[in-house]
Amino acid sequence: MPVSKHSGGKVQEAHSTQGQVRIAIVEDDADQLDYLRLCLGADYLCSGYRDASAFIRSLAQSVPDVLLLDWNLPDISGIELLRQLRRQGHQILAMVITARNDETSLVSAFEAGANDFIGKPVRPGELKARVQALARRVVPPATSDHYRVGAYRVDLQARSLFINDEAVRLTNREFDLAVLLLQRIGELLHRDVLLRSVWGLDESIGTRTLDTHVSRLRKKLGLNGDFGFQLRSVYQLGYRLEKQS
Repeated sequence: MPVSKHSGGKVQEAHSTQGQVRIAIVEDDADQLDYLRLCLGADYLCSGYRDASAFIRSLAQSVPDVLLLDWNLPDISGIELLRQLRRQGHQILAMVITARNDETSLVSAFEAGANDFIGKPVRPGELKARVQALARRVVPPATSDHYRVGAYRVDLQARSLFINDEAVRLTNREFDLAVLLLQRIGELLHRDVLLRSVWGLDESIGTRTLDTHVSRLRKKLGLNGDFGFQLRSVYQLGYRLEKQS
């Protein structure tokens, strides 16, 4: 794989040969950034950023599934960047990369909202294994073709959904959206994640299409509390399916 070409704060995006899991790497050292991209670029869509500010600006256009960030960045620390993301409601799966290996640093990373932590020098096999484990959590696989969530029953093979065993007529997109929401109850799903998961990389599909499908799904599935779940809109971010107590 060729070495990446840097342009300002952002590194040109690599092309993936698998899936659509997107990884953002925030690392100010150009050589280290290239090394991480070489390790991961064959399997994932990787975007690189040389500072926190460049990455934050990118969120207006696209939210990654997985974030790899260095502890020491030129503008703010990776830990402070992670704290900001969590305060804003972002649920991006995050791995902190640092030369620090003491217990205090490890605890600080997890308290800031990290999902994983890897020390430098980064070993490629360990990095790939840890990233693969995070990537599997992007859309958790159902354990069976048939499963229940409260009053809802999902048949993945038949692409059918039932409420109290009564079939609900859904379009293909509505079904995909419903399955994603039911698999990730309680999580804030950003608009970009929902669009990418249900419509793929079709850039002609915008947030208005998503909002329309969500509105229809809310009515068809009674996601206003009728069956124990409420689909809430989180202003300017996305949607969260919540289980009512």
